[in-house]
Amino acid sequence: MQFRFLKNTLKTICKMKFLLSVALSLCFLLNVYINVAIAEDETPESVLRKFKLMQNTSKQSADDVTKIKKSNLARNEIQDLLNSAKNSNQPINIVESLGQNLSGLDLSGLDFSNTIMYHANFSGSNMDDCTFGNTFLEGANFSNTSLKRTTFIKTNVSRSNFTKANLTNAKLSKIYAKNSIFASANFQNAKIFASNFSNSHFNNCNLDKSKIVKSKFNYSLFEDIKITEVFWDLNFFSSSKFNKINIANSDLQAIDWDNSEFTEAIFEDSIIFASNFQNAKLSNMTFNQINAKAINFSEAKLSKVIINKSNMNYALFQDSEISEFIVMLCDFSSSNFRRGKLTNFNFYSGNLKNSTF
Repeated sequence: MQFRFLKNTLKTICKMKFLLSVALSLCFLLNVYINVAIAEDETPESVLRKFKLMQNTSKQSADDVTKIKKSNLARNEIQDLLNSAKNSNQPINIVESLGQNLSGLDLSGLDFSNTIMYHANFSGSNMDDCTFGNTFLEGANFSNTSLKRTTFIKTNVSRSNFTKANLTNAKLSKIYAKNSIFASANFQNAKIFASNFSNSHFNNCNLDKSKIVKSKFNYSLFEDIKITEVFWDLNFFSSSKFNKINIANSDLQAIDWDNSEFTEAIFEDSIIFASNFQNAKLSNMTFNQINAKAINFSEAKLSKVIINKSNMNYALFQDSEISEFIVMLCDFSSSNFRRGKLTNFNFYSGNLKNSTF
């Protein structure tokens, strides 16, 4: 029995030595293979390039797109492809046929309807008077692009870059533009209808004389903007942030600012009829000569707010928190301040007739 046990043990040890030698041999061969591969490729960069090619991806980051040089395409090449799109019952993929780079070109007046241009780069191009109908433009780059009088209808421009784009007199109807950047874009005299711009950035934009109806700007950022002579009706700005904006000589009807934050904002010489500021946070803000009948500030937090020569009758301040509040020559008749927390509330020469506290 002991002899048999020793014999089996020796067999097991021999097998383990054999497996160990095989493993060492494989490691040696692998090391040689790697050294040869590196010697052939010479640099890690070349290996990385091969790896990227193996990924076979056509996607391109916004940073890569902005670095692309002016396109070498001729206008007639693009025009011919667009003409074929008109005669087809199926959308034509322009990017697949011509590539993503359409920058620095004169594309004015072209009709891009029923086309697919995923991540297309139009930066620096002239696209005045163009038409985009039922067009897929997600991730497109329109930075520094002229889009004057251009029409967008039922088009997807989500995650796109419109930095410094000129959209003067443009028409945007039923477009999907979520998660886009409109920094320093010019929307003067633009008309926007039933569109979704939620979670987008509008820093330092020109929105003067724009007409915006039934559109969504929820969770968006507006900063350093002066807005004059606009007509906005039935729009949604819920949970958005407004920093250093000035709205003047404008008509704002039934706007939803619910749960939004306003810092150093000014509303003056404007109509803000039936607007909703419920749960909003307003600090260092001024309302000057405003007609804001039936405005809702319920459950809102107002700090260091000045209201001057304004009509706010039938206003609702129920359950709001108001501190360092200054009111001068205002009409708050028939307003509701029930359960409101008022601290340093200064009311100078105004009308509180039929109001409740």
